[in-house]
Amino acid sequence: MSSMNISTLLVLVAESGYDFQDLVNTTGAVNDPFGDKDKWNLPKVIQNGTFKSHLLDQFPSLNADMVSISACNKNGEKLWTTHFNTTGQSLTFLDSLRGNNIIGSSAAINGTYKQNVILSYNKYSTVVYPGEVLTDLAWFAVTNGNLIDDPHPMIFYARETSVPFPLPQITEGI
Repeated sequence: MSSMNISTLLVLVAESGYDFQDLVNTTGAVNDPFGDKDKWNLPKVIQNGTFKSHLLDQFPSLNADMVSISACNKNGEKLWTTHFNTTGQSLTFLDSLRGNNIIGSSAAINGTYKQNVILSYNKYSTVVYPGEVLTDLAWFAVTNGNLIDDPHPMIFYARETSVPFPLPQITEGI
């Protein structure tokens, strides 16, 4: 069993100017002056903007049983989510976000639509996609926050749980 019950370790708000992986890899807390936002409810955290708990730096030692990534609206309502098993693993947070660790999702993950995860693909920092090989379909994607015309990350998710979406082609300088 998990030694801690933590609800939220990181929130990336679209158009925040942060890149997902850069935020994860930042040492220490971001936008958490009292070190207590991990105990706040999700809508309140989202309303206060992008956040990273200092606890994420200690992720392997937290002995978490599960980690989830979700796309939420500005009110904190989950629109899409995938859960990853981390029981008994001493992985970093990013290393735990692998297809073989997926234990559940709001997207259909059986049969043809099993999920995999790739970090740092083209102009995306994170892509959750169906199948064994990344094609042009995705369940969830976050762009890098360093595009020329728009430095803010964009977050995409499948609106229908049984239909992945075509991964948007990101071009620069248009």
